[in-house]
Amino acid sequence: MTERTGGELPPVRLTAADRRHSVPPVVSVVVVAGGRNDLLARCVASLRQQREAPAWELILCADSTVARGQRVDGMFRTGDVTLVPGRTPAGLRNQVLHRARGELLLFLDDDATLPPDYLARLAELAGSHPEAGVFGGPNVTPFGSSRFEVTQGAVLSSLVGAGPVRRRYGPHPATEADERYFTLCNLAVRREVMTRFDDDLVCAEENELLGRLRASGVRMRYDPQLSSGHHRRPDRRGFAAQMWKYGRGRGQLAVRSPRTLRPAHLAPSLAVAYLAAAIVGGAFEPLLLLPVAGYLAALLGQAAWISRTLARPGAAPEAFGLLLVLHVCYGCGLFAGLAEPRRGPARGAGLAVFRLLWVLVVRQLRLRSKRAFIGIVWPVLAPLVLLALYVFVFRTVFHIPIRNYPVFLFAGLLPWTFLAQSLGAAVISLSTEPELIRRARFPYVLLPMASVTATFMYFVATVTGFVVYLAARGELVWSVLPGLLLPLTALYVFVGALSTALGLIDVYNRDLRQVLGNLLTIWFFLVPIVYTQRALTSRLLVFRSVDPVNLIVGEFRDVLYYGQLSRPAHDIELIGICFGFALIVLRVGAGLSDRLPKDV
Repeated sequence: MTERTGGELPPVRLTAADRRHSVPPVVSVVVVAGGRNDLLARCVASLRQQREAPAWELILCADSTVARGQRVDGMFRTGDVTLVPGRTPAGLRNQVLHRARGELLLFLDDDATLPPDYLARLAELAGSHPEAGVFGGPNVTPFGSSRFEVTQGAVLSSLVGAGPVRRRYGPHPATEADERYFTLCNLAVRREVMTRFDDDLVCAEENELLGRLRASGVRMRYDPQLSSGHHRRPDRRGFAAQMWKYGRGRGQLAVRSPRTLRPAHLAPSLAVAYLAAAIVGGAFEPLLLLPVAGYLAALLGQAAWISRTLARPGAAPEAFGLLLVLHVCYGCGLFAGLAEPRRGPARGAGLAVFRLLWVLVVRQLRLRSKRAFIGIVWPVLAPLVLLALYVFVFRTVFHIPIRNYPVFLFAGLLPWTFLAQSLGAAVISLSTEPELIRRARFPYVLLPMASVTATFMYFVATVTGFVVYLAARGELVWSVLPGLLLPLTALYVFVGALSTALGLIDVYNRDLRQVLGNLLTIWFFLVPIVYTQRALTSRLLVFRSVDPVNLIVGEFRDVLYYGQLSRPAHDIELIGICFGFALIVLRVGAGLSDRLPKDV
């Protein structure tokens, strides 16, 4: 009995009994051991106590020592142990997929326990639903857990705590399901539809797998009778680390497959960003405190409901603290996962998308220059024409008392003209390309994004020329110039997302292109471009905090006109609004990708 080391060497199979002549198993139970031998012993004990179960086998995978394999062999004489050093849990499971002989692969964590009739129920459910390829149920807090662990389980199964994935932690009616219903501590997959996990993911690898299976047409079944016990974290530190890991895994998955990201996944991250903005700028922006007050009220209401459900009044403060820890740690983990670089096939796919976007951008530039000189230079001339017009009207006719009004006005006109030009072109970017969309399958959101990117290139050139002009006149504060990168990025992301949304709407309703110009005119005068922020009445002050264009114009003006950096509260709010909106639009666009070739 030996152990091999090295990432790519084949694993060692440790077998306590020769099973060459045994009955082929119906279920292969795959357990990942993570160094918690006491919990692992409970898991194996619950497997030994199965009643009226079909033929099954246990396959344990671990990245530790042979000693653990010998211990498991002692606990359960028909166990198989695979030792694979230095791999993620997903990588460990991949190493044993080829060895599983059962028709059903049941994945468990080492801190999960099964009721005595679980395997019998699984076999019965699989037999009664032959159309389904995935089965699972909730993981509940085991009987005999501490009060803290019971409260933790109640938080995870609550609407405010876990949102659409709360079904993973508490029983709900049996139904057809998707990846939101399942977790790897209680998941069964038919071997005929099973594929490899993504080795690079530290968490949420089951969501990535189930997303691929769902896209290929595999049906899934959730049933509360397939409930398992799942040991909760013993203290707040462990709970916080677990939520950070969940958020990080979701962020990594969102980078690899944006269509798996749902608005509910972003809620904790946006809440964290908005809460930080309120703490930093609440004293100066009272309106920022209203959403925070609503958020805290929701936490308090959910905590009170949990306390009532548990019939323990003292659980409310503990539940409130756990809800707050869950959102903060998950939200920060999601940001960390989004920031991690892609690796492997996902990175190659990302480069392919980038190359395709560049090809479409070049195509846009060639179309604009074909048989038209004005089409090339107009994106640069348009801000200058508007500048001359508005300076004449608002300085000569209305006599607005603003120092150096042309610079003040142009700093606000720059982002606005980019937005108006981009939306005007991108609104028809999908509906005018029916042949391209029907003939080739690709991310269709790249069509409006190509139009926006082409306009953005002109916009950057105009901004550069304005910066050179300010520097030549000695009106530029060089130390704050890097602060322009954030509003530039936010503007590109927001305009790209809005252009995509309008392009999708135009496919199904052509009325939008008729009224878009009027809507932009109304929006223009609601944004303080030709006047100062102070000129807004109290009723319009709300636009100062919720309109991303208002925030972007303010940041451009702070850097280029006032020579100062914006407040951190505005930066955080701007990032949250623009990137949150972009992710929602990407999710909607991905959902319509199958219908678009037929509807365009």
